[in-house]
Amino acid sequence: MVFLQVSKEVLEKRLMSRPGHFFPQKLLDSQLAALEPPEPGEQVRTVLAEDDAAQTAAKIIATLWPYGEPNPEGAPVPGVL
Repeated sequence: MVFLQVSKEVLEKRLMSRPGHFFPQKLLDSQLAALEPPEPGEQVRTVLAEDDAAQTAAKIIATLWPYGEPNPEGAPVPGVL
């Protein structure tokens, strides 16, 4: 599992750039207050997601597959999903 960590300021900026979006900015505080980040010991990878979507996707891939994307034909790498 990957937890995308984003600052409140970045989330506010993203919401303001989406006029008419289904999620009103006024709900952001309550959603962040209810957010339960992963606890220590949970098998969750945290990725800072304050870049654009392509950069965030690249970070996720690098986190999940640090030795390159998995080869379905090859042997599994220990510790890599």
